[in-house]
Amino acid sequence: MKGRHGLAAVALLLVCGAVVLVVALVNGRDSPAPVESALRTNNSPSPTQPAVVAPRQAVPTEAWVDVRVQGSPAWIRAGAIDTFSATATSPPPSWESPFATATYAEGSGRVRLQPSTWSWVRVQPAEPSAPTALVRVPPLVGTRELHVVLQDTASLHVLVLQADGRAPAAGAEVVVEQRLPTGGFAAIGNATTDASGHARLTGLSDGEIVVRTAISSVTDPEPLSARRVLQGRCALADQVVTLLLAPARRRLELEVEVAAFPHDLGLPPRLYLRDPHGGRVIPVLAALQSGSNRVEVDIEPGDYLVDCLPIGSFQTNLAGGTLCVPADPQHAAKARVVLGDNRARTRLVLAGLRTIDFPIRVCLRDPSLPVHPDERLMFYGQLSWRGATADVPSVVTPMQIVVSTKQGWLTSRAAIRIAGTELRVELVPACCATIAWKTEDRPVRPVVVVRSEGSALVVPLRLAADGPPAPPVVGFKAEVVLPHGSAVFSCTDESGRALWHREVNLTTAMVEVTP
Repeated sequence: MKGRHGLAAVALLLVCGAVVLVVALVNGRDSPAPVESALRTNNSPSPTQPAVVAPRQAVPTEAWVDVRVQGSPAWIRAGAIDTFSATATSPPPSWESPFATATYAEGSGRVRLQPSTWSWVRVQPAEPSAPTALVRVPPLVGTRELHVVLQDTASLHVLVLQADGRAPAAGAEVVVEQRLPTGGFAAIGNATTDASGHARLTGLSDGEIVVRTAISSVTDPEPLSARRVLQGRCALADQVVTLLLAPARRRLELEVEVAAFPHDLGLPPRLYLRDPHGGRVIPVLAALQSGSNRVEVDIEPGDYLVDCLPIGSFQTNLAGGTLCVPADPQHAAKARVVLGDNRARTRLVLAGLRTIDFPIRVCLRDPSLPVHPDERLMFYGQLSWRGATADVPSVVTPMQIVVSTKQGWLTSRAAIRIAGTELRVELVPACCATIAWKTEDRPVRPVVVVRSEGSALVVPLRLAADGPPAPPVVGFKAEVVLPHGSAVFSCTDESGRALWHREVNLTTAMVEVTP
């Protein structure tokens, strides 16, 4: 009996174990492993509840500075710096169209910047007697404090660029000088530019200030962009002065061989080099002689057109008539130019001179090049024409004809090729437009593009020769002869930045064009 009951008990245990195993297998499909379950804490979600994911912290996409203004005890007691305005802009500073501006009280406030870029912040107290501060802020994202200390003396920020006007000049020495009561200038400070070409000059007082690069001259206005004249602290308070390093020069050894001399010249021909981009003209030889001519000239590296006066009198051995002055000192700055007589001749007949008194001067203008500073120097054929017809050298390049007379100016409407046996050109009345511009800005190599009669001429502006105006104003000037009618004058700097725009109706022999 006991054995029968024992077998029954064993069988019952086996059945119960099987049931427990089946239940465990079924539940195991949806349950985590025992080890994972042991890792749960009291804060862990239950298996039937979804896990709660903590939100990510937002990445800052804006830039702000908390401005704290400090100054002398006298200003603090007087409340001169409690209320101030803070203006933010990106370089170069443009206070006419800032990025953000606001007015604050109690000596502090927050101003927004453009993120991830250099910025300028100008702090200007409401009290006129308190000075203005200009602070350069490095690129940032988020918020940081900016402590601004108002000084009893003025400071000046200087940006120095390479001669091309683009690349920063790191390690350049900047000198600031002040005019003495007895005349002349004395150095009162200097600074060295950082990797971005910036330097800051402090401790400046009232008076006429000259800031320049160390390799330029305090009295020589050229190159104009290498020095600045500023008058008083009001001119130093909220601006960044941009200077250009004077370009390096090389001594060009030039040999000019005149193989054949034109037989009909009334005076010895002249040789000069012309910058095809900026329009600058560099005289080389005032009078060419038959045979070998040797000359040395200090000149900036680059490509130059070799031209002779009268225009078209010679042919040259240079490809495209262009001479290259290498910048690399390892390469010799030497060139040999062979000039030969341009024997091709065209009988040129000028129409439209019925009321004109002779003699006249006939000049040529290449519209694809910047306008010559004095178009009367670009004479064609004889220096003076005694009649309306002359045999002149043929010129394959399309040229505009400009005629200077006692009564005024005349010009051809379009550029023409002077070639063939005979050519008749109709002249129309023209106006000599004098472009005069005075500005406190220091644009880099400004030019005026003149659109007239469906064509466009590039007119480089030069420093006015009639003496500089009172600092910090600078005067620019240029002349160009245009046919009567409507003309649009658009001034830009070397980077293409628009400076001014003017439309003029030309109806007289001479006119002055100002912004």
